[in-house]
Amino acid sequence: LSTDIITVLTPEGTILFESDSVELILGYTKDELIGLNAFSFIHKDDFNKVLGEFEIGFKNPGTSIISQYRFRKANGSYAYLESTGTNFNIPYNSNVVIISRDVSARIESEKRLNRLTAAVEQSSNTVVITDTNGNIEYVNKKFFDLTGYNKEEVIGKNPSVLHSGETPGEVYKDMWTTILTGKVWEGELRNRKKSGELYWERIKITPVVDENDSITNFIAIKDDISKEKFTNEKLEQSLHEKE
Repeated sequence: LSTDIITVLTPEGTILFESDSVELILGYTKDELIGLNAFSFIHKDDFNKVLGEFEIGFKNPGTSIISQYRFRKANGSYAYLESTGTNFNIPYNSNVVIISRDVSARIESEKRLNRLTAAVEQSSNTVVITDTNGNIEYVNKKFFDLTGYNKEEVIGKNPSVLHSGETPGEVYKDMWTTILTGKVWEGELRNRKKSGELYWERIKITPVVDENDSITNFIAIKDDISKEKFTNEKLEQSLHEKE
């Protein structure tokens, strides 16, 4: 059974034909829908957009119009459909043939991804994603705000652009040994901003693996602890003076 719904509509939107797959996807039998107006099932927030696209397709025979919208299912919920409609303008027959597929899973996945992206972008922590060679593929807004670098200056580059020269090489060696074996590395580094100002970061680097357990990326979550370090240094200095 095809997973696409084939529908034939009159110029007014009346349903003349539905394929059997409509029951599998939307829960209606095809006999329930024939004679009804397809636009009465469109979500109210999508109605004007879909109607406008339908009219464009109808007025331009032979041109396929793709539309994405919510369609009410038999149980009252809505499915996201992606439809391609074409007016073939056959003599004495100006009906529109529409082929639709359910893209609800894809839309929901995109929504989750967008929510995750928004959360990462608005995070108070610096987030850096690199490939397995350490080349930067993504940084969030906090990274730019903290370091002073812009996107063009860091994407494709190595995080060593932040090195202050004050961190022992053994620390970086330990870090790479840890993450390349699939383990999480945590530590503190003193880095340098674009302006030359030094700052401290507490860093947690996690390997990302695919379905074959092969490492594809590294994600670094970093927290600016410069104030914390400054406060501790002042406290230690004060205690030392008292002693």
